[in-house]
Parts: sequence; structure tokens; C-alpha cells
Amino acid sequence: MRKFVLGILVILAVAVGAMWWLLSDANRFKAELIELIASNTGLQVAIDGNLSWRLWPPVQLVAEDVRADWSADATEPLLRARTLRLSADLWQLLNRNPKLVIQGATFDGLHAHLMQQGTHANWMPPDYEGDALPPIPIPPPASDDARAPWEVANLAFNDAVIDYTVDGATTRITIDALHTSGIAPEREFPLFAKLVIDTDAGTTALNIVAKLQFDSTVVQWQVAQLDLDGLHGALPFNITATADFNSLAGTFALRDTHVQLGEVKAQLALEAVQLLGDAQFKGRFDLPQQSLDSIAALLGVRVEQPLGLQTDFVASNNHIEFNDLQLRYADSLVSGTFGTATGPRPRFEFKLKTDRFVIPQDTTAIATLGAGSFATLAFAAPAITIDPSLDEPLLPLQLILSSDWQGTLAFDQLTYAGATFDNATVALKNIAGDVDTTVTLPKFFDGRAIVRAAIDARYDQPKWRITPELTNVNSTQVLAWLDHPYDWVALFLAGGELTMQGNTRRELTSTLAGHASFDGGKGVLNIAEIKRQALAVAALAGGTELINAWPERLNYQRFIGTWATQGTQQKLDAALDNLALTANGTVDALANNMDVAVTITVQDLPQFNSFKVSPILTGLPLPVRCRGSLDAPTCAADQEGMRKLLAQAITGGDPQMKAKLNQAIDERVPEEYRDAARSLLEMLSNDAQPAPPAAPAPAPASP
Repeated sequence: MRKFVLGILVILAVAVGAMWWLLSDANRFKAELIELIASNTGLQVAIDGNLSWRLWPPVQLVAEDVRADWSADATEPLLRARTLRLSADLWQLLNRNPKLVIQGATFDGLHAHLMQQGTHANWMPPDYEGDALPPIPIPPPASDDARAPWEVANLAFNDAVIDYTVDGATTRITIDALHTSGIAPEREFPLFAKLVIDTDAGTTALNIVAKLQFDSTVVQWQVAQLDLDGLHGALPFNITATADFNSLAGTFALRDTHVQLGEVKAQLALEAVQLLGDAQFKGRFDLPQQSLDSIAALLGVRVEQPLGLQTDFVASNNHIEFNDLQLRYADSLVSGTFGTATGPRPRFEFKLKTDRFVIPQDTTAIATLGAGSFATLAFAAPAITIDPSLDEPLLPLQLILSSDWQGTLAFDQLTYAGATFDNATVALKNIAGDVDTTVTLPKFFDGRAIVRAAIDARYDQPKWRITPELTNVNSTQVLAWLDHPYDWVALFLAGGELTMQGNTRRELTSTLAGHASFDGGKGVLNIAEIKRQALAVAALAGGTELINAWPERLNYQRFIGTWATQGTQQKLDAALDNLALTANGTVDALANNMDVAVTITVQDLPQFNSFKVSPILTGLPLPVRCRGSLDAPTCAADQEGMRKLLAQAITGGDPQMKAKLNQAIDERVPEEYRDAARSLLEMLSNDAQPAPPAAPAPAPASP
């Protein structure tokens, strides 16, 4: 018994002595550890700090100030760690079936510099000859037997930073903590991580809870469940999915994916192939119709009605295309295709159709086309929702200059301000800030409306050119829709060209220039206002009897006109049968004020004999002045204009008027006084003539 106890003590003493010798100075294993890592990964490792043991469970080998790269003299190493702690279950190696079990690996203060320029990446071995670079390195297997059993009991990263740079664009991933345990072939294991991703687009913070599975046969990762519970801006983000990633075959798939951002929920299916080369993606996205208030508020926009989206998609490294797209907004359904070429300058292409779309009532048309029968052209101008302020920008110039687009929008029914237009289309095109838009309404109040808008947005003050065109439009329906108190029944035509410059309502209104013309065809027009003004003028000149006989509603044979504008200066020329109307003056839409001189002339045109006046007034421009607000201007006979007209007749400046005065003398003045009256007119004419210019003084004689 004594010998047995003595033997046990000797064995223990030898064991303790051996352990003391092994653990007294761990630095003797530096060279062996560095060689082991190099033979398995190809990385050149340097341990600049101390190598030591920690004896309390679990037993750990601790390396301080560790760096690794493909070359030993790298100025900026690929990997650097403040502390690396490794532990292993040595007893598993002594079993009948040897098995290497690494019980733990913990990295503190890891800093990785991953850089890619073109087809070269610093994380790939120098002799790598692949046509394309995978996103992460795939180290060579540690053994020829890929099926050799292995297990990692736990793996942890604390206070780690990864700087990932691709062609100058840098992404930084800051890992506060990442922990996983129980990693082994065909075993499901958990993953927990808390990290922050910083890019030029902003910052995203994520808390990750995942369950993973690793198949050593094909190096395949299977995500049984992935929960991301973090922040995107100020909204919580959550995703659950089942995914497969085969790094050897270069394939990836997401199934049963449910995404939640704030209160918004969606589903996703995704398949990817050729991940190690020209990657190709396809899948489907399903966003049930719901309120997007939380996301819209985060982006600074307003989505007033519930929105839903279902679409198939295909994508490559430089293009994304959405097919069988169905977008639901309120009661409207938009369907079609949408694609975009990615890169420094995105290009969008689309062909979309909707059953019904309602333009909000507070939408304001930027075009000001004047009052009267063709005010409806304002609808044909591109409608843009603007801020009530006169100086708020109308166009997002940065977006226009940074991307291109081309496509069409078709509307089975387009509703605006209570009117519905069937089969409307909008064609949109933008190439490098050169914007073209065409709105076509084939059923516009029994007629047709087309407006083309060209905008050159390459200037700080964009240049606009708008060309509206109306054909066979029912005037009665248009005026009722515009809520204008005009009694006019006709099918009319209108068109023209307008130019503006600027990007605010004030700038566009003040620089408005151009012309428009209209043809009212044949119809019925209420001329009560014209009759009233003509009577007021005729009362000053005499001869109101025939004007009193004019009808209140005229069945006219022609109604044509032109309108021109230059800023606030307006000019209108119109012909209503044998009546000509000219308006010239200032109309200031911003100040809501007008001052326009109008002349009404009844012409001697036998083919158009609707208006009759006394011979003395026929052919004379009867002056009217309109002043005041645009909503309710005050129009009356222009007495100053009448005085000028009579002065021109007396002075002979208007031969026609002088002849009519002579005719009036013959008709109304007794014969014995006619010569005296003419002499008086001649005397007045001579007195009114301007004095001849003085003769120039003789030049001084030369000395």
C-alpha cells in the first residue's frame, strides 16, 4: 500500500513538474504557433507582444499585439489584433477517435483593412488567378480530408473595426460585440452581434440574432432563422429568413423572408448565382398595401394614402429590372415594368399603366396663359405641386442632374378638380438635365389636348419651353369645369409656345414670354360686356342707337385671336365676326393687378355683318380702360383715349377720323354754318399742329 501511494505521489510530482515546465514560459511556442497558422492559411503572422497562459477555466493561450498579412514586411497589415485568446480541449485529442476541439477563440481590438482596386484585392493570396473576386477569402482546407471532424466551442469579437474600400469608396463596420458557439458540421448554432455600418449614404446600427448551420462537404451556410433587430435611421428593423449560401458553387438563396421596418411589413424571395463572377439575381418582393407614414416621415416626404407593391425582379451587377409590377395607391392600381441601370449615373426606364389616378386638388399649375376663352390651356401645362411661397424651388435640380430616365405613364382614367379624362398618357425623358415631357389627353371635353414641355435644367435658372395644343374642345364644358361665368358655346382650337426661366413661381411668372392663338369656330357667345363697353364709348361720340340693337347672345361665324406676353406686358388681338378687339397693357399675376387699354372697332365687312354702328363710328377704335384686381377689374370708357382720338382727327393725324367729322358736319350742321364749322376745325387743326423745328444756327466763320 505504501509503495502504491508513493507511486501516485511520484506520478503527480512528475505531472506537476511537467505542466510547470510547459506553462512557465509560453513564448517558447511562438515559432511553432506562427508556422502552424502560416501552413494552414498562407498568412504571415507576427506576435509583437507577449505569449502567455491563463490557467483558470477555460485554459487559454493569450497572444498580444498580433498582426497578419500575406507578406511579413507589409506597411499596413491586413489584420491586427490587440489580443487573441485561444483555448482547446486537449483530452479530445487523446481519445480512440482523435478529434480537434477548439474550445474558444476571442479577438479583442481587431482591426482589418480590406481593399479592392479593380480586380485586385489585398485579402486574396498574391498568386490568386481567379477571373473575379469573391467578397471574402476562402482559405485552403486544413486537411486533405474535408470530412475530418472538428468543432469550435465559441468564437468572439470585441471592439473590432473593419475598413472595406472598393475603388476608393470606403465602408466601415464597427463591431461592438459578436459571439457564436457550438460551431460544427451539420449542427445549428447561434450568432449574436451588435455592429454599426458607416457609408457615404449614412449610418446603420444593427443588433443581430441568428441561427446558422455549416455543411463541411460543400462549405454551405444554411440560415435557419435570421433576426436583425436594429436601427435604420430612427426606425427599428427586423428580418426573419431561411437562407442558403454555397461558397463553392457561388449561389445564395433567401426563402420565407419577412421584413419589418417600423410598422411596415414586407416579404421577399431571392436567388443568386455566379456570385464569384458576373452575379445574377432574381426574386419577388411583396409589400401588402398599408400606411407608410413612418418611413415617409423619415425621408421627409408625404404619402397620404395606403400603398402596396408586388413585383418580380431580375438584377445583375449593373442593372435592375422589375417585371409584373403592381403598385396600389389608395384605390388606384399601377402595373407594368420598371428598370434602372446602376452606376455613377443611374438611368431609369419604365412603362407603367394605371386604372385610375386622382391629382390632388391643391396641385397648382405653373403656367399662366391669360384670361378668357383659352384659360383652359393652363390645365395642359405640366402640373407641379408647389409650396405656397413664391420663392420655393419647384424642380429637384440635383436629382435631375444626377440621374436619367425615359418612359411612359398611361392612365385609364385621370381625375383632376372633379373632371375625369380617359386614356391619358404622359411621356417622360431626361438625358443629362435635358427634360422633355408630353401630356396627351385624347378625350378632353369632347376634344383633344396635348402639351409638350421642354426644360433645360443644366442652368442654375432652368429654361422652360411649353407648347400647348387644344383641338375641338367643347367651350361650355371647359368653362363649367373652370367655374368661369362665360356664356360661350363652341368647339374651339388653341395652341402656342411659351418660354420661362427660373425655378420658383416668382421667377417663372416674371419671365413668362411667348404667344398663343385660338380659333373659336362657329358658336354662340354672350357679348353683354362688349355691348356695355361699346355703348359707354359711343355715348361720348354719339350714335348709340344701332349698338342698342346688338343681341345679348351672338351666333357668330368666326372668333379668332392671338395673345402675346413678355413678363407682365400682355397683348391680345381678337376678331369676333366684324368686331375687332385689341388689348395692350400690364397684367401682374403676382400683384393681382392689371391696367390694360382696350379698343373695340366695328369694321365694314359685308361677309361678317353681326355688329352695326353709325357710319361715323364704323372703323374707329373705340377706347376702353380696364384697371384693378384680376378677379374683378373695373372697365369703362377711356375718356383720355377719346380725347386723343378727337385730337388726331382735328389735327389730321387720323385722316379717316377727319373725314368722318366732315361727314358729320354735312349731316348735322345747317348749310349756312358748315363753312364756319370747317374753318373752325381748320383753325383748331393748325393750332394743334406741333411747331416746326427751329432752323439750325449758322456755323461760325473760320478765323
